[in-house]
Amino acid sequence: MAQRMHWVIFVFMAFRTFSEAEAVEVEFSHGAWDGIFLYIPTSRSLIQRTLDDWNDRNSLAGIGPRLYLPRGRVFRDLNRFQHVVYIDFGAELFDEFERSEAVDPESQLNTTATTLSVSIPYLAATPDGPPDYSLSMANFYDKHLGEHPSAEVVYPAPPVDEITFHRSPNGGGGEFLLVNGSDEIRISFYEPASCIPPTLVVRDEYSASARPNNVPHDGLHGFEFCDTYQRQNEFCDDVAKIREEADRYSPDVCLSWYETSGNGFGCAVICNELHITRGFLDYIPIVLDGKDVPTLHPTSCQLDFDILFKYPCFP
Repeated sequence: MAQRMHWVIFVFMAFRTFSEAEAVEVEFSHGAWDGIFLYIPTSRSLIQRTLDDWNDRNSLAGIGPRLYLPRGRVFRDLNRFQHVVYIDFGAELFDEFERSEAVDPESQLNTTATTLSVSIPYLAATPDGPPDYSLSMANFYDKHLGEHPSAEVVYPAPPVDEITFHRSPNGGGGEFLLVNGSDEIRISFYEPASCIPPTLVVRDEYSASARPNNVPHDGLHGFEFCDTYQRQNEFCDDVAKIREEADRYSPDVCLSWYETSGNGFGCAVICNELHITRGFLDYIPIVLDGKDVPTLHPTSCQLDFDILFKYPCFP
């Protein structure tokens, strides 16, 4: 892989209380990202089934949070029967986890990995509310690289057999490949040598949706790292401080990303191919018709951001 994304994690336990909602936001970590993201147009009915499942499980558990599709289209190039799935892929480094005491030499801890994340973006917390929320679906990592700790604790983290990411350092063709058994996700793309900003139409769409991205889920999978390895580091020390409250409010918890610096709207990328097989449909609710999967607005982006952990998440 020609380029890697480097994460630098600094944990701050700065609490900010919002009296009107009795919510608490914790500055959980700081990160930097260098990767590619894109959207996949899909059927609103498929997204609705995923939301119905999430909402029904919360209702059966006697828990209140619900998510809704927005009333209108989130992008102009969708029709009224469509919504989108969001995918990003790139390399991660959580160097905070390297500063661990009492590390078991027999256990392999990989602090650098290439991952692929999936979420359903632009969802609302009320039937007519603004599309401020995403539902986290998966953050895949290569199981052969050992345990990969992540500060993105609301994402389920399914291990897969193989992930490779080849990218030219000066623009040109590249490929991402994720393999699990007989299933695969294959993405080939072209990055122009000179940055081409997204079109004004796309920039307007991004600007209209530039709200805090609250990503809720019904399990705090990232906390399992501290449970399993019992390591002493900044991340696990700070997890311990909020663990009781986080477990009490779950699934009414979320992460929010706030950009602190970066290259604006990023640079347009040409997606030559996106191929997904049926084994991933539980995580990526799309229709497969034997053709390449269509994409919207593939973009490479470099940015620094803060991650905030919030509970309760919903109004």
